[in-house]
Amino acid sequence: MSAGPNLSPWVVALMLALLALVAIGTSIPLVLGKVRPNRLYGIRFQKSFSSEERWYRINRVGGWALIIWGAVTLGVAAACFLPIAAPQSMLWTLFLGWPLTIFVPIWVNWEYAKKL
Repeated sequence: MSAGPNLSPWVVALMLALLALVAIGTSIPLVLGKVRPNRLYGIRFQKSFSSEERWYRINRVGGWALIIWGAVTLGVAAACFLPIAAPQSMLWTLFLGWPLTIFVPIWVNWEYAKKL
């Protein structure tokens, strides 16, 4: 009796790819300077609100950080299809991958904002 197809690589890869595409898609307007200062969307540190110039500078850097980490996450999603990828390692990748996609760019941007 067959246990059925193992879809976990597909599920993990699709979840990571979706996360990466959302991060990249929401970052593009930040990089292009299209997001005006607001309390809902963008990199919202206290220094971000100290001036309009800082808002755009901090959001541009944060947008690029999210785009870069989104691209890294897309690479990890693609790696889920390698024949050496074990289901357990993919679950760990998913479990640790999405926080890194969010928190590393935030940390990079936080460090940048402290220097302004």
